[in-house]
Amino acid sequence: MITRKTAFVVGFTLVCTVLVFSVQAAAGVAETKHNLSASGKFSYKTETTDQICIFCHTPHNANPGTPLWNHVLAESYQEPEYLFYSSPSSKAKRPSEIMGSSRLCLSCHDGTIALGALINPVQSGTYTVKTSSASLAYIGYDLSDDHPISIEIPLENPEVHKPDPASPVKLERVGDQELVQCTSCHDPHDNTYEPFLVMDQVDGSGRGGQLCIQCHAKSGWQDSAHAISEKLYTYDPVDPINQTNPQTKTIAQWGCQACHDNHGGIHVPLMNEMEEENCFRCHDGEAIAGVPDIRGEFSKTYTHPIEVRGVHFPNESLQDYLNVPLDKRHAECADCHEPHGVKQGEHRAGPDVPDSMFGTSGLEPIWSNGGTWSLPDSWVLVEDAEYEYQICLKCHSSYSYGDDPPPSPSRVDEEGAEAAKQTPIDRDFNPANPATHAVMGPSSNPKSAYGKFTGVDRDGNPWGWESTLLCSDCHGNDDPKNPIQGPHGSENIFILVAPYQRDYTNVWGRKRNATGAEGTKDHLCFRCHDYEFYASAGDPNYISAFSGSRGTNYHVYNNKHKRAGCQACHSAVPHGWHRQGFLVKIGDPSPYGDGAKNRDLPVAAPGDYPCGKNIICHP
Repeated sequence: MITRKTAFVVGFTLVCTVLVFSVQAAAGVAETKHNLSASGKFSYKTETTDQICIFCHTPHNANPGTPLWNHVLAESYQEPEYLFYSSPSSKAKRPSEIMGSSRLCLSCHDGTIALGALINPVQSGTYTVKTSSASLAYIGYDLSDDHPISIEIPLENPEVHKPDPASPVKLERVGDQELVQCTSCHDPHDNTYEPFLVMDQVDGSGRGGQLCIQCHAKSGWQDSAHAISEKLYTYDPVDPINQTNPQTKTIAQWGCQACHDNHGGIHVPLMNEMEEENCFRCHDGEAIAGVPDIRGEFSKTYTHPIEVRGVHFPNESLQDYLNVPLDKRHAECADCHEPHGVKQGEHRAGPDVPDSMFGTSGLEPIWSNGGTWSLPDSWVLVEDAEYEYQICLKCHSSYSYGDDPPPSPSRVDEEGAEAAKQTPIDRDFNPANPATHAVMGPSSNPKSAYGKFTGVDRDGNPWGWESTLLCSDCHGNDDPKNPIQGPHGSENIFILVAPYQRDYTNVWGRKRNATGAEGTKDHLCFRCHDYEFYASAGDPNYISAFSGSRGTNYHVYNNKHKRAGCQACHSAVPHGWHRQGFLVKIGDPSPYGDGAKNRDLPVAAPGDYPCGKNIICHP
């Protein structure tokens, strides 16, 4: 039975506890911007009272009862008054309204209610200033660019989890729900960790983003280049536009803040800048010494098209890559580089995915019929691509093109609007084809007696029939000394590492010197295939299978042959073809047969090239 004495003791203890908490809280708030009293040190102070807690709390007639709130609340915390964060990649249920303690925070920070609009005011009508939209404390009612609040953490998302019970980050119970709220990350009574964070963002080892990882577990982040980089970067994440208080930290110390802004981020996914511009803030050759100048690569003549905005989002699914319309096709940095998983390191030889692409998703084609020159029967989304080609197939495949492949930007530049469309590289590289470069499977002629190779792969192994290639062995930087070797930009058509041309004059009147003719030893084919073997003027030690009775190499036998390049006999798209040796003839479809000089071709036995067997080259 509860006696009067017991009730008094309990009540007295509760009052003392509240008073102690209030004194401690007031002491913590006193030196912060949340001190709106006369003792405050900030320019927006206009009150004359010395009471600190009164601007948020009252012991009587509180609204709501907990935590004894003294501030007037907005009439509605629902849309359309408030615009909530939304992301197509988020698995969290979007709230119908702002609930719990976040309503209290927004009663000042939304800028719609006066800071002195109190239920039990100290003085009536003397404190009417509102949070200005120019203030760094202004959130407004557009919450679409702020970290979502009043949401439950979706348990089915492996990259998001509830904070550990021992973590300073707490979820708030509202009814039968545990919600992410403003107070999950911010403690309004303590600004030890600006801006009012519940914990330090940087741990003892100098790794940032510690508050964020209490709930977010991005795959590969702990060992990624962005998580461990000691390069210095100067930035003000609180005021990214005006940079009023820039700080210099290592990229590792900045952590998540190097790229994300939880209040004022560019919508999905709360980036400091829009899409590739966020990457270019560091990767521009100027901001940080030693960071690759990726922006400069996109100033070259031929680049991946990064102009399309607002259609890319994280965690694009298998269905999102199906039959992508032209106005939705895009090539953002994150399509090829997962910034949370990317690692430093040089490209290795194929087939493994390069370090710079770790953690990136890709598509794997599945053939079940074993047919040559056929499209895949099905597709699989690979969350962490194992091979570089899987990443390329997200855009350059029959799955992505559908029935209407887009035109090749490089060919449009050269040939105008009637240029041939892009080919599906899944069909081109089908391992069952009679001729393929070994990108998606072994070479079709691994034991051929023909051919002579030169040069080495990225690991220093000599090129040969057993070699495996990466797409970026051919598509990439035209400057071999540049450490940036991916297909960002090149001065060569098709973003190639070296010229690859057929003999023709384009729509701009530029004459092209065909690859394989005299003076083209530096062209693409001859990075692997020995130029002297295929284009020698007659050295008996260098004769291909296509030779005359005198042992003369017919590829360059006379002036006419000297001007006939590789594409006179071989497919202009050297990925793969439905004849051995990539051989084409007049009438074969564009773009494969572009430049073809052969009028007829015999059928060869498997493993044999039909070179020198009654081929008629001249129409």
